Amino acid sequence: MPARRRYSATRTAISRTQMWDRKMNAEVYSEYLKATKPLALPKVAMYQTVHEHLISTVRNVLAQYPDEAVLLQEYMWYAQKLWSFSQRLKGKALQNQADALYLYYRARGRSEPALRDVAHALGIEISPNDEVLRKAGILIHVDVYVEGSPRVKVGEGDIVESVEAPIYVDDVKVGEVLVTMVPSETPVMMDGVEVGRLSV
Repeated sequence: MPARRRYSATRTAISRTQMWDRKMNAEVYSEYLKATKPLALPKVAMYQTVHEHLISTVRNVLAQYPDEAVLLQEYMWYAQKLWSFSQRLKGKALQNQADALYLYYRARGRSEPALRDVAHALGIEISPNDEVLRKAGILIHVDVYVEGSPRVKVGEGDIVESVEAPIYVDDVKVGEVLVTMVPSETPVMMDGVEVGRLSV
């Protein structure tokens, strides 16, 4: 068993800078490059091929979305991450990471169809929005409308029996909710008065 260290080196910003300066010494660094460059060259060459494929894929997708075409680099970052995930992960782990990345770029304001199409072109299918939000544990306030109706609101203050209603966010259907009035332990209150019991 190795002996316990009797002292610890306290590193400061100055000492780290000095260490970096010694490591980047021209003579030392040139020897380092001689040893590592031949090992790195095949990997660099392989990634350049992948990079060209990703650029071509993203450009082809964004050609369908002219308003997003100016954001090519941002969609490239998205595609590179997805490609990286696909090389290291599979199954549920890949799906979860891809969904999380999709949600991040949606939060940045990127186009939902464009993000989904880029992922699809790379062989990854992003989960439906309600599933993505459920995984993220995000509770959002939405207005619920009965499909086919003249946008009659079903929500706070309304009591509806056995209604299957789609959930809309910014006029995009993201899921459905079933609301049923049945006896249960959950009271429904209106203006401080119990008017029934609700099970959702």
